[in-house]
Amino acid sequence: MKYFFSFFLLVYFLSCQNSKKSPDVSSVSFLPDTALTVIDIADFTSEGTFSAFRRRLPDLRAAGDTLLCFKPIQPMSPEKSEAVWDYRLINPDYGTIIEWKDIVEEAHGSGFKIFLDWSADFTADDHKWRVQNSEFYLLQNSEAEKARLDFTNPEMQRAMLEEMKFWLREVDIDGFRVEKDFMNKEAFWQIAGAEFSTLKPFRLYVK
Repeated sequence: MKYFFSFFLLVYFLSCQNSKKSPDVSSVSFLPDTALTVIDIADFTSEGTFSAFRRRLPDLRAAGDTLLCFKPIQPMSPEKSEAVWDYRLINPDYGTIIEWKDIVEEAHGSGFKIFLDWSADFTADDHKWRVQNSEFYLLQNSEAEKARLDFTNPEMQRAMLEEMKFWLREVDIDGFRVEKDFMNKEAFWQIAGAEFSTLKPFRLYVK
């Protein structure tokens, strides 16, 4: 009986230890963006291209700027500077997705971490979701705000999550910088934190 009781205590102790090691992925942490070096490809070099920026990586490394956050590199609405036209495409003025992947790979090899600004509250008026998934959007009184996304819609949340996972999974970036309003979408981040964690270690910054 004494040995059985001792064995029971051992099993209980080990189960408690394992439960302590299990990460809580129901929430995520946001870091202040003060440590980031923010890069606008259009203005960083006179050419405003990926290839021109890539030549400047050694300068950034020498300066000790190893956490690089890029302003949106996707095609944007000409009317709204922060409104994305397609979350998975590259602005052709900057270059190609292959060139961007090469930058990420070289940057990682030199000790950099790469982050993207993520504009999520609204899209460009001609985003494909406007036609294919009009239920993703809030009804607005103002024409100027007609492309604001509805984060109470679970299908919209899933679609946005898949767009973000694309950049973590396919392009191997290290995380995102988001607006404070997006940070407060708690239902979204409960899901995102768990799913991002299955892809790779990541960080989230808030403006």
